[in-house]
Amino acid sequence: EDLFIDGAMERNAKFKNEFTVSAVHFNEVRDAIISRVHVKAWPGDGISMQRGDNVTVTECLSEYNLGHGFHPGTGITSGAWTDNIGRFNGWDGLFFCHRVRHSTMRGNRFHDNGWNGIGGLGEGGEGGDRYNVVSDNFCWNNARCGIECIRGGNNVVVNNVCENNSKSEPGRYPGILVDDFVNSVISGNRCLDFQADSAKTQAWGILVSGKSRDNVISGNILSGHPKGGLGGDALGDNTVSDNLTLPVHTPAGM
Repeated sequence: EDLFIDGAMERNAKFKNEFTVSAVHFNEVRDAIISRVHVKAWPGDGISMQRGDNVTVTECLSEYNLGHGFHPGTGITSGAWTDNIGRFNGWDGLFFCHRVRHSTMRGNRFHDNGWNGIGGLGEGGEGGDRYNVVSDNFCWNNARCGIECIRGGNNVVVNNVCENNSKSEPGRYPGILVDDFVNSVISGNRCLDFQADSAKTQAWGILVSGKSRDNVISGNILSGHPKGGLGGDALGDNTVSDNLTLPVHTPAGM
């Protein structure tokens, strides 16, 4: 707790490295808490939790790192990532790696990252990431998606705000991507692009594609997207109901 770690590295788009050289790297650690740690400009990921059980990462700031801001993976279970900030990292603000189970990502802020706000939820090893809850996060101004749900399932993605993402390729990425994703709940999210028409970047609110099936996609509010609030070729294989899609985003009171 209460550490500041400065790697003093400049951002590099060609960066390649392994997560084992993260500024904070736990492996097979149980019943641990990391709090109020500030990692900046590290030549890798900021905070990496691999394997282990019951690890809490809270109130940490991970910024300007060459890799991911936060990186849970390799079979870690029953973890909690709460009230953290991941910004200006080269890759994802938070990256789900292999077999993350029974964990919560709640109340975090992920913005201006080189890939996604939250990336990789679902894919990776023996059924991938399952039985996780991603809730109440703010994901904005990221280069790709606000939240990326791919090649996995049995997760809950609720009550998040995703705005003005897809900065690297305007009109390509959605607020929430649901691709080859199954048996999950995507509900109560707020996806929006409030930028001027000529400057919009976030293509859809939620895009449902590939072999996505048996998901419940309901109660989301999606506004201001150039390609539509809810789209994709796999919508018919899912339960889709009570979503509000608005072509124009109108702030309250206007």
